[in-house]
Amino acid sequence: MRFVGGMGLPLGTLTARVRTVFAKAKKIILSKGIRMETLVGKNPADLDTRNLDPTPVQAFGTMGLSDHQVDLKRWRLEIGGLIEHPFKLVYAQVTEMPSVKKDVLLICPRFFAYHARWEGVSVAKLLEMARVIPDATHVYFSGPKETYE
Repeated sequence: MRFVGGMGLPLGTLTARVRTVFAKAKKIILSKGIRMETLVGKNPADLDTRNLDPTPVQAFGTMGLSDHQVDLKRWRLEIGGLIEHPFKLVYAQVTEMPSVKKDVLLICPRFFAYHARWEGVSVAKLLEMARVIPDATHVYFSGPKETYE
């Protein structure tokens, strides 16, 4: 009986690895040099971007404000909503947090697709700090406000 009971861990690990392989196999592997505009209607979760080069920053378009000036002494990152611990961070606190780097496929349906090399604070870490309530289903990001608090 101990033998069968002890097999659960290795079999569970094997099953998890098989699921991961099948999930990756379902993804569409994008070829190097693909025209990014052909991806605008696609779901990034279905695409394997390992062959893509990052889009040069000069090729990124702008949507919304492009001339906004920020007073970093008054700027705040505010985390609120369905969380246990709402908080605000000043710019220096954000820049002191550990930074992560990722190549990410950014797709805005009907507008643009870019393969970006992103560096910054982990949103997952911020949500962990905020202690998200289990009923929460969405994350909402907003840009600059007219005034700072």
